[in-house]
Amino acid sequence: MELPTGLSFPAMTMENVAYKIGEIVTNRRHEDASELINWHYGRCGKSEEAHSIMKEDFAGGQMPPSKVGANTAWWALMFLSTNF
Repeated sequence: MELPTGLSFPAMTMENVAYKIGEIVTNRRHEDASELINWHYGRCGKSEEAHSIMKEDFAGGQMPPSKVGANTAWWALMFLSTNF
């Protein structure tokens, strides 16, 4: 096994085949690795969708400026109202 150089992501080479290295951190301990990877890939993009909804539909991106307490209350109300 050798580690290729010059790539913008972690990679390794085994038997002349390059593999991109990645990791998944989870608390889903009772699933096979293949089931976990399929579940992980199946939910891809959902966090970006949730952030967009919170910022646009529930005014999470329109907090009062320079008022830390007001921003905290605004964000808490927005987050509670999303009911994800």
